[in-house]
Amino acid sequence: MADKADDSKYLWQEKTSDGHTRFGLNDVAREEIGEVSFASFPDNLTEVQKGDPVFSFEGQKAVTEVHTPVAGKVAKLNTNLTDRPSLVGDPDKSKNWIAEIY
Repeated sequence: MADKADDSKYLWQEKTSDGHTRFGLNDVAREEIGEVSFASFPDNLTEVQKGDPVFSFEGQKAVTEVHTPVAGKVAKLNTNLTDRPSLVGDPDKSKNWIAEIY
């Protein structure tokens, strides 16, 4: 993935039934990063501004930070990604989502 300014072209985002914005890496990003071996969230992540780092991971090709596409309070983090980093590369959005912001 490129730099912070280009994150939007590497993310999918959708509204959940409760009005949160859920996002994760799209097909282009997952193809570029390859297999992910490590993933983490910043400590005490409760509120974010658009462009704040919200997630980092180590892929075959690079260590990358993901920046939130929206501002707001963090509703949920997909902590399954830290236990099973390979889920970042899964094409199923119900498994590869990173965070929900409201």
